[in-house]
Amino acid sequence: MRSVLLVVLLGLILLCPQPVQAQENVQLDTVQVSLWPEYDRAEMLVIFHVWLPEDIELPQQISLPIPTASGEPNAVAEQSSDGELVYVDYQREEVGDWAYIEVTANSTYLQMEYYDPGLLISDGQREYTMEWMTPYPITELLVDVQQPFDAHDMQILPSVGAGLSRTDGLVYYQGSLGELDAGDEIQIEVRYQKDSDALTASHLQTTTATADETGSLAVGDWLPWALAAIGVVLIGYGGYRYWRAGQPVLASQPRRQEAPSGGAAGGFCHQCGTRAAVGDRFCRNCGTKLRT
Repeated sequence: MRSVLLVVLLGLILLCPQPVQAQENVQLDTVQVSLWPEYDRAEMLVIFHVWLPEDIELPQQISLPIPTASGEPNAVAEQSSDGELVYVDYQREEVGDWAYIEVTANSTYLQMEYYDPGLLISDGQREYTMEWMTPYPITELLVDVQQPFDAHDMQILPSVGAGLSRTDGLVYYQGSLGELDAGDEIQIEVRYQKDSDALTASHLQTTTATADETGSLAVGDWLPWALAAIGVVLIGYGGYRYWRAGQPVLASQPRRQEAPSGGAAGGFCHQCGTRAAVGDRFCRNCGTKLRT
């Protein structure tokens, strides 16, 4: 009887759908934490870029902690097979000061964004401290900090090197914190001076609009003018042709000359039509005297 029950239980286990891989076995390849202060809100925009190992078994259950005070994440996405980012469903579970964002990854690249209200603004001084505990072993953790367009005296601890300008005209500070084990705690401090409350996103939009006005026009701006100019040229040319057709032939133009009938200038016999050579006085065929 016991053996029959064991066989039945084994069969039920085999028939049950297989769950996603256990998250305890997850090893993150590279994680980049991007910090964009005062980008489009007077807060800290935090962006997690997560790369899983290429040989990891998918789907995989991933859980990343964010501060509870940040509320719901702004976006959670993964890379589709065609290279595009697509939003994915997630579960949010609060445990004290942390909210764990759990997703089922079907791709080796994940991206998560949230706004942290922990950016302190006091007159022209800005301060922010990010504290985070790594949920899994990480081969390499990168830090990337964007400097607001009108900020100065930027200080980042731990130091991630000198800032470099990128194609958007902003300065970025990027460095590596190396390899981390699960449960390691990191702390990143950002301080800078900023004399206005203007947001970086608004500055970038204004810069783009100004470039469009002072630089080369967009196709939608110059195309109507080009078509109008071509129309004017065609109308002018058509008018010229119409006027030209109604004008008399100029006297200087060559006219078709009529061949002489005969005599010294040559021609044709008026009797039989035979062609006469120059100087002939009589037709070489019928003998008729040619008319001069």
